[in-house]
Amino acid sequence: MAASHLQASGEEVEDVVLVPFPAQGHLIPFLALAHLLAHRTSYAIILVGTPGNAQKMRSMLATATITVAELPFPALTTDCRLAVESLQPALKRLLSESPRSLCLIGDAFCGWTLSVAEELGIFHASFSTSGEFGTSVVACLWLQMPHKNTDSDEFELPDLVGLKLSRSHLPPNILAADGMDLWSEFMRRNFLPSLHSGGLLCNTVAELEP
Repeated sequence: MAASHLQASGEEVEDVVLVPFPAQGHLIPFLALAHLLAHRTSYAIILVGTPGNAQKMRSMLATATITVAELPFPALTTDCRLAVESLQPALKRLLSESPRSLCLIGDAFCGWTLSVAEELGIFHASFSTSGEFGTSVVACLWLQMPHKNTDSDEFELPDLVGLKLSRSHLPPNILAADGMDLWSEFMRRNFLPSLHSGGLLCNTVAELEP
C-alpha cells in the first residue's frame, strides 16, 4: 500500500510509521501508542504488521486515522525471533513510497528498523513495551552480564548504582546465556541496537518509575 495520506484540504499529512514485534504482548502496547498519537496529533499513523496479525490489529482500531500496512512474512527457515529481520526490505519499500514519512517508531526488539530509518534519512525512535526501569535493567543485564562475574547469588548492576539483584530474579534465558546462544544473538542484533535510536519511548506512567 502507498503510505502517503491526504487531508480533506488536499495538503499532504506527514506519516508516523509504527513497527511492533509480531507478538501479542507487543501488539497491544503499540495499538495504545497509535491511538494516543492519533488523538494528540494530526499525523497519519501507519501500523506495520505481518499477515498473521494485521487483521487482528485492524479489528482493534478505534479511528480511521490509523491504517495497517501488511508486510509479507517469509516461510520460517530459522527461529521466529531472527526471521523478523527478513521484513527489512519490505519495510524499506513501504517507506520509500512515502516521501512524507516523518518518523519511524520501531519496537525495541526490532533494532533492525534503525538501519532502515538511517538509510532513508528518517528520524527513528525505539518503543519499549516495558517500563523505563525494567528496560534499563534488561539493557544492563544483556550488555554486561554482571551475574557471570560472581559466584554469589546476589550481584550489583554496574549502571544502576545501589541496585542489587539475585539470580532468582532472572529469567531462564538470561541465566543460560553465554554470549553464543540464540537469545544472546537476538538481543545483540535487535534489542541492543535500539539503545542507539534517536529517542526511547517506554510503556509506563510517572507514578510507577520511582
